[in-house]
Amino acid sequence: MPVFKIWNADRSVKKAVIAETLQQLITKGASKLNIDGTELSVVLEEDGTVIDDDEVLQELGDKVFLLLETGQAWTSHQMTLVVQDQSSFEDFGPASTSTPNGLATASDILDVERTCFTVKSESDASANDIGVLEQLRRAPLPTFSSEIMPYLRGERKSILGVWKDVVAEAANYYLHNLPEFKTSDCYGVIGRKMYRAYPVIGLSGINPWTCFSTNLSQKMRHLRFHHKAKSQLPRSSGAATHHKATKRQRLDFSLSSQTQMDNANSDEDLKRHQEELQKEWNKPNGSINKDHVKQLLKETRQIRLAYLRENQSNGGYAFLFRDFPCFRLDSYILHEFSLMNGLGKHQAYCEGMAKCVISIMGLMGSMDVASYNDAKYRDILENPTQVTIDVIKYLEKRLKMKKSIIEELKDVPDSSIISKLATRDLEPPRIRIFFQGDEPAGVYVVGDGVYTEVQEPKGFRMLLTLLGSYYCFDICYPKQLLSTLLVLDTFMSGAAAPTSATQAFRFVLKELEEERSKMTI
Repeated sequence: MPVFKIWNADRSVKKAVIAETLQQLITKGASKLNIDGTELSVVLEEDGTVIDDDEVLQELGDKVFLLLETGQAWTSHQMTLVVQDQSSFEDFGPASTSTPNGLATASDILDVERTCFTVKSESDASANDIGVLEQLRRAPLPTFSSEIMPYLRGERKSILGVWKDVVAEAANYYLHNLPEFKTSDCYGVIGRKMYRAYPVIGLSGINPWTCFSTNLSQKMRHLRFHHKAKSQLPRSSGAATHHKATKRQRLDFSLSSQTQMDNANSDEDLKRHQEELQKEWNKPNGSINKDHVKQLLKETRQIRLAYLRENQSNGGYAFLFRDFPCFRLDSYILHEFSLMNGLGKHQAYCEGMAKCVISIMGLMGSMDVASYNDAKYRDILENPTQVTIDVIKYLEKRLKMKKSIIEELKDVPDSSIISKLATRDLEPPRIRIFFQGDEPAGVYVVGDGVYTEVQEPKGFRMLLTLLGSYYCFDICYPKQLLSTLLVLDTFMSGAAAPTSATQAFRFVLKELEEERSKMTI
């Protein structure tokens, strides 16, 4: 059985624990470290990364971990040593200047940090690092949403109720405006600025802003990882290389000179196109000019992307469905996807999807991939819904996923289907399939309180619509669905496996590549 090194929060007690699962590590670690808390978390000692599933724990088994209680936050080893040395505070006033919970006052902590950390870190930093620090000091703080501001101003109680939203909005702001910084000094600068402007974010820890800085660092690492995973341009399977453009470049968030315009003109143009789209959409179903709708989408794409960037919060996208109701049909999601990729790359992506499904069928033993041909592919398409369900279930079983990207609902009356499409706000997209007996009665991509109907579930369009939704609406792959979506995405785009991919992920991807190499066409 594996042996793990686990320490308490201030690194004063260090133990070795034998465990097979994360829960065993927490239970045995708490006993050996004499910790009585009920809500405990495990983080990496070196950088505070939260460990929250068994696979990650096993992959990082040679690392040292900290066991934290509720309210405790990770701090670097150097900061722990300084705080344990109480003489560090002697020059900053008597003990009476500390807060009731034993922390120094905000001004005291700022002075200590300048003396103990800032000078040292900047003297050892490169000129580029120092330049980034200066940028962060001068940059304005994020503009938070109207729902969050009353909590930050202290007008409403319990900032913890919106804590994740505060961290997520800050992370998205810095990722889009100052993406260069990654050091702990930079997160410390942001944390201090946030604490000065909004003291309510101060929580118990080494510094009042430590918890915020740590959570911001974790959130930005996750966002960078997801953006990197989705930033590879699709390519044909025979291509020797692939372009490593960032997702922001691919989505073309910075408007071209041809489409840059003042806000008044942008708003006016968008409103005019939306009115045209609504007018077209309100026609009887059979008389809607689909080409006109697609042309309107093409003409408003740049403005819509900027609109998405300005209004999106924590992965939400339902507001786009209010202004562009055509996204309730899969054909317009796929059209938007093709606009983003370009027709040639989009076709390569669709081909990659088909080959991915067939390669999985090869692993399942239900198809001889070496003899794959167009006729056999047409046979598969006779029942694409069930084929898709089977291959995804197999893939998720191999990846040891606890949550599926596909949900099946049996024998739901047609009149009740719409009511069964409801999802919570910010809930990530996934596929929901309705059956009457053994026959599919409806296929939808649902999430964030809205849905998209897959009208023709041919050629594995449900999977393309699902992945297209994540790309078109710039949504990060959620943790509970991450491995499944990343295998499909990585295989189809021809991108390299993410550096942080699990062993199971790499093994399955390698097997799929071997199956694809057997194809004769």
